[in-house]
This record gives sequence, C-alpha cells and structure tokens, in this order.
Amino acid sequence: LRAMGHRVAFTAVTSISQAYCAAMTQADCIIPYYNRLQRSGVDANERLAQMARLLANQQSATRILAASIKSPTEAVSALLAGAHDLTVAPEVLLAMVTDPASEQAVARFVQDWQSMNKV
Repeated sequence: LRAMGHRVAFTAVTSISQAYCAAMTQADCIIPYYNRLQRSGVDANERLAQMARLLANQQSATRILAASIKSPTEAVSALLAGAHDLTVAPEVLLAMVTDPASEQAVARFVQDWQSMNKV
C-alpha cells in the first residue's frame, strides 16, 4: 500500500511486538486504544511508554495515535507516556480546552476592558 502512495495505520495495537511489526513495515502510525487497555488491566501509560521507546530505539518514523481517550486526564496521560497524536470525541476536546481558571481570567479581562471603555 505504501508503494502505491497510501498511508498505513495499524489499529487496535495492544502489544509491543505489534508495535515493532508496524515499525518494520514503515506504517505511518500505530493506534493503541488507551481506555480499552486500562480497562483490560494493562497499565496504558506504561504500555504507550514502552511503544514510544521501541519506536525511538528503532529510529522509526511511525507515530503513536492514541485512541479511546475518554477524558482530558487520559489525553494528557497518553501524551506524557509518548503518544504523538490523539483522536478524541468532540466533548473530550471541549473539556480539554476548558478550565475554570482560564474562564475566570477571561471574565476578568472582559470586566477590565468594559471598565476601560467607560472612562
């Protein structure tokens, strides 16, 4: 497929050996399912970190696209463990960019701006 110009992804990657095989076939990315790994009893952070180390050791261009991300906490954990990219539901993305401290800061900026315009 790559020889025909197609991008290749290995999906549902759960093991280090699968990540290795994907790297050796020059797959563009591997797609481990973060939340599913966690629910199956696997430490998803450690597994992603192992996959990232393996890809780095092989000097592979294969990227880790973490899927089955159910919360901002899982998103950050996957990224810190070595995922290059994420696929998330719109509600998770919205939760990722929303933070009470940021909301308060924006409200304060608006209040300050409005008070400046009254002068």
